[in-house]
Amino acid sequence: MYYRLAPEHIQPSQLQDCYSGLRWCIEHAEELAIDAQKVAVAGSSAGGGLAAGLALYVRDQKEFDIHDLRLRSPMLDDRTSISRDPPYAGEFVWIKKSNYFGWKSVLGHEPGQEGTSEYFVPARAKSLAGLPPTYISIGSIDLFIDEALLFAKQLVFDGVLVELHVYQSLSGGLLTGKYKAGQAAQSDSRAATLKGYVDTLDPELAENEHKFMIIEKLQQLANEARISLADMAIAFTQSHPSVTATLWGPRTLEQLKAYISGAELRLGTDVLDAIDAIVPPGKRIDDKEQTWTPEWMSAERRRRH
Repeated sequence: MYYRLAPEHIQPSQLQDCYSGLRWCIEHAEELAIDAQKVAVAGSSAGGGLAAGLALYVRDQKEFDIHDLRLRSPMLDDRTSISRDPPYAGEFVWIKKSNYFGWKSVLGHEPGQEGTSEYFVPARAKSLAGLPPTYISIGSIDLFIDEALLFAKQLVFDGVLVELHVYQSLSGGLLTGKYKAGQAAQSDSRAATLKGYVDTLDPELAENEHKFMIIEKLQQLANEARISLADMAIAFTQSHPSVTATLWGPRTLEQLKAYISGAELRLGTDVLDAIDAIVPPGKRIDDKEQTWTPEWMSAERRRRH
């Protein structure tokens, strides 16, 4: 769904555009060859917050219903940008500084002010009763982890069917092979587009030198094994006896094809030993990644058979 963007356009522009578009789709369901009774609303990050606000607005307008709501790392609460962060959350990809800018841009005023509409900030809703069945997925080090958990809890108490998935330590992108120590990130990469906001992904920062030197060693090992770094990363994850499935986040068809090849790869003992020598089991290479670690991934246990 296309909608007017902040900061040139503030709320309720985005809500109005999405509601109008959704209503048009339902009114033209036959033309679009869709079932008007099974239309879902979904969104990711800021789009997740917008999707939740749209669902609240649809509930109250009573013109039509939506079948279900799907939220991925939803941005639900403007107060997160001015409050204390959960320990080690929000250090990757989207940080408090970015969140503050985002909320101020879309609201047109300072985040955290009283009287802000629940349609713009879904976490402000006094009741979530009447919302459709809702799916929420969130990473454990995502800045939005706390607000997502609270939103899911409120859904439960308000009688809404909810499915919540929390994925551990997803920060992404560093083992694709496209980042090089001391070199500017490619213009189309996440590190380049978020430069100045996401310092942990910046290969040019001195504080990240140690991390990117380790990545370079892993790249050299992958080259010697005649495989891509991404393939090696996926195959390594699957080599752990406690891992039954891996999560992928490809943005392009080429990335998906690369990940599939990694899933079909089995690393030899020599490669696995070399990886353990570069990054000993249980050791973290970035102080900002000190998240909770399950017992089966502790330093006392190897990451593989």
